[in-house]
Amino acid sequence: MLDIIFIHIHKTGGKSMSQVFQDVYGESRTFRLNQNVFRGKTPREVDLRALFPPRTKVLSGHLPFPFLKDIVEQDQPRLITWLRDPVERVISNYYWRLNLDRTRMTEGSLDIKPDLTLEEFIHIPKNQNRMSTFLEGLSLPDLFFLGMMETYDRDLEALSKKLGWKKLPRIHTNVNPTFKKEPRQVTAEMRTEIERLNARDIALYQEALAVQSAINQSERS
Repeated sequence: MLDIIFIHIHKTGGKSMSQVFQDVYGESRTFRLNQNVFRGKTPREVDLRALFPPRTKVLSGHLPFPFLKDIVEQDQPRLITWLRDPVERVISNYYWRLNLDRTRMTEGSLDIKPDLTLEEFIHIPKNQNRMSTFLEGLSLPDLFFLGMMETYDRDLEALSKKLGWKKLPRIHTNVNPTFKKEPRQVTAEMRTEIERLNARDIALYQEALAVQSAINQSERS
């Protein structure tokens, strides 16, 4: 039975949360699932439990909650995720995709043209409301832990205490050398448009800020 599911929505700075869980619980008990297994499929078409070893205790990856619902009801694992300011998430995602090392990408894996502008990017439907799409059907108070990317280090430490880790894995901030250092000058008008196009994520983020403390408070002995 699964004990922990980490729903990975963002790229974390430095070592990813999936690696953190592997460091804490060991390779034999952790499994990271590639999001490609969900693309173009419905939850009914994916037998999630068949995709990871039976010994797995911690499942992580870009896991849309609609595909997790059945296994969550069966195993009742502790659910963990990190959210981010929706406007900053869209901007960051654009530059991350724009600056991927394309020489290492396989043909057909690129979903963004090198000359695609930020304005064009934000109007592509699949780039909108990503957080609320991933968490569709999940009530935030049902999460075991909710972190914020803006306070990543602090929240990771809080998570480690709540899970009773004896030692917090060292997190190294790595800068991907394949990324170009593009200036990220985004106008106020562009930010307003991103807010409009991501209204569901804005509402989700505001709710998350309001309930985060209650979710993360450890039980008193």
